[in-house]
Amino acid sequence: MSLQLRRLQNAAAEGDRGLPVFRPTAIPYEHPNSSQYVETLGKPQDLEALHMRAEPYGDAAVRHACWQAVMTWVLFNGTTDLLSQGYIAASSAVRLCLKEDEAHGLPDFNGLRKPPALPLMPQDVQDSIRTIAAQTIVDWHEAGSPGIVRAIEHAHGHVLACKMKYQNKDIDSVRM
Repeated sequence: MSLQLRRLQNAAAEGDRGLPVFRPTAIPYEHPNSSQYVETLGKPQDLEALHMRAEPYGDAAVRHACWQAVMTWVLFNGTTDLLSQGYIAASSAVRLCLKEDEAHGLPDFNGLRKPPALPLMPQDVQDSIRTIAAQTIVDWHEAGSPGIVRAIEHAHGHVLACKMKYQNKDIDSVRM
């Protein structure tokens, strides 16, 4: 180790050693030690953080995470009394609403959106499906919103992958 590097390490503030990466904040932020830096976290842990990090897809990412968590919960709790609408009705309604939301929400990795699922059905059937899905979401909330953190991480990963894919496409089109 060079002498200059050793001097820098010895001169470093005791509180800065071994801490994760920090970045300056864009908005006014009051840290307990009056620092203008905040810790950069790896993955969002709540819906608000997901919304902020997904930037142009914030609303779609939050909806997608919620639908995914509800769908997973229904699949793993289908035989319990927690579902007020029954397993078959709840799983079908949530799956169709998830597919419908995907048509208006997050694009796939190629930038394409999936076709809507519900417009092909009569309006009264669509209303019934949405009512059953809404009641299933209420049941999920009453059960403590299980699986939401994992779904948030999945949605965040999807958004990052899409951003990287689009960014690479833009770079490739500029090179040509």
